[in-house]
Amino acid sequence: MPLAMRRLILALAIVLGSVTSVDAATTTLTASPKSSIVGQKVTFTGKFTPSCAGVVQSSYFTIDGKRYLGSYSQVGQTGIGTYATSTLAVGKHSIKYQWSAGGSCNGSASLTYTVAPKPSPVPTPSPSPSASPSPSPSPTPVELVATTSDDSPLAGYIGGGLILFSLVAGLILVVSSRRG
Repeated sequence: MPLAMRRLILALAIVLGSVTSVDAATTTLTASPKSSIVGQKVTFTGKFTPSCAGVVQSSYFTIDGKRYLGSYSQVGQTGIGTYATSTLAVGKHSIKYQWSAGGSCNGSASLTYTVAPKPSPVPTPSPSPSASPSPSPSPTPVELVATTSDDSPLAGYIGGGLILFSLVAGLILVVSSRRG
């Protein structure tokens, strides 16, 4: 093999050997449920399959810049990290899952997670008042009106005479009943 070819292969090996970071073949981050209300439990799951050999040295979550360890398991080459919380505040949160199998073999995945406020309680409708029985109509007062007719002045005299006659007859009866 010519010397120039050997130098090229050696230079290529040096360049490839100085790569400082190798990302995972796949790194995913999911949330369950996909969104929540304040106080509801949410579980974040990070999965990865590294493209490098070695033991995973760290696996953690970052929520709004603060680090949380969670739990970690590995099946074959696939690593799985989980973290559950119910303390996220209302609003959008930046979630990141990171892992490392050494200084040059690491990976990460990110997502934005939204927490909604608790819905306002819906007031229970108050029962509508039942129809109260309508009161029976009050009787209409009847007004008695005596009228006189100007056509016959004699009727007034006859009425007055009858009253006078009744009084006199009653008086006679009272007096005659005492005598006998």
